[in-house]
Amino acid sequence: REKYGMEYRRAYWDEKPDERMVSEHYRKIFPLLRKRHLFSGVEHFELFDMYRDGHVQESAFAYVNGDDHESALVLYNNQYEPVEGTIHTSAPKLCRQEDGSRVTKTVIAGRESQSERSAEGVS
Repeated sequence: REKYGMEYRRAYWDEKPDERMVSEHYRKIFPLLRKRHLFSGVEHFELFDMYRDGHVQESAFAYVNGDDHESALVLYNNQYEPVEGTIHTSAPKLCRQEDGSRVTKTVIAGRESQSERSAEGVS
C-alpha cells in the first residue's frame, strides 16, 4: 500500500521547506482557497485550451467557474518555463438542451453568463 506524507507519524527525511515555493503558495494559491465556493460547482464551469500559432499549448489551460453572483478566471501553467498564447473559446460540452448539442462559449461569455443568470433570477 502506498503511503503519503500525512500518513507518517514522523518525518523520515531531513527536508527543509522551499521558502520560495511557500511564498508563492501564500501569494497565489491561498487566496484562491479563501474563495473555494467559486471552484466547487460544475454548473458554471468552462474549460479553455491555450493556443499559440494555431497549436494547443499542452502545458497550459484556463477555466472559468463561479456561482450566480461571482466568477473567477484561472490561468494555469503546468511547467516552470513561461508559456504564451491566447484563450478564446471553451472546450465543447453537453448542456441541458433538448437536442443534446454541444455548446462552446468565449471567455467573456463564460464570465458574463453568470452575471446574466443572476440578474435574470435563473439558476
